[in-house]
Amino acid sequence: MKGHRNRQPLKSNYTHALGQAAFCFSICEWNVVWSCERISPGALQKIVGEEFTAGRIAKLKGCKIGTTTEQYSA
Repeated sequence: MKGHRNRQPLKSNYTHALGQAAFCFSICEWNVVWSCERISPGALQKIVGEEFTAGRIAKLKGCKIGTTTEQYSA
């Protein structure tokens, strides 16, 4: 089907921002996973083996990461 991706109208700035947010989240998530591995060797194997989500990773013992409720506006 030619043009099947154009069936749903999207604003280019919205799709750009959404893609950028997904990319930034994945980089941050990997940094957390790698930090857990550095703090506790073997953590990476457990995270991958048990398919931990970002929420479960945040609750891992030894990987205490603070969260913020501050909202930023551009």
